[in-house]
Amino acid sequence: MYSEDADICLRSTQAGYSLILEPLAGAHHFGGASEETSLKSRIRKDWMMVWGDLYYERKYLGEAKARAMAYQLLRDHALEALVGFLLLRPKKFLGNLVKSRAAYLFLRDKPMWGRISRQR
Repeated sequence: MYSEDADICLRSTQAGYSLILEPLAGAHHFGGASEETSLKSRIRKDWMMVWGDLYYERKYLGEAKARAMAYQLLRDHALEALVGFLLLRPKKFLGNLVKSRAAYLFLRDKPMWGRISRQR
């Protein structure tokens, strides 16, 4: 969900392992069973999806590609947030606002959550 699947596949092949695809394999996803859907969980999910993609991009394609992607995501999601605001669609507004903020803070080289965690 946050690009860790692509990361582990790429790292495995770089280490010399082969990936096997079984086209007949199937799985059923019942959706969201690990966490009750709330505003907080939705914000965290939207944030982590953008941050995971940008982290993966930087890790494997370099800083310049990651920054270009972050600028594109910032533009796209800021525009979608504006559309959501103007159309009075709060979920569309908030989700895109969170995604654009994640891209913005990535560009500013801020920590993942936009703040430095305090260690005790």
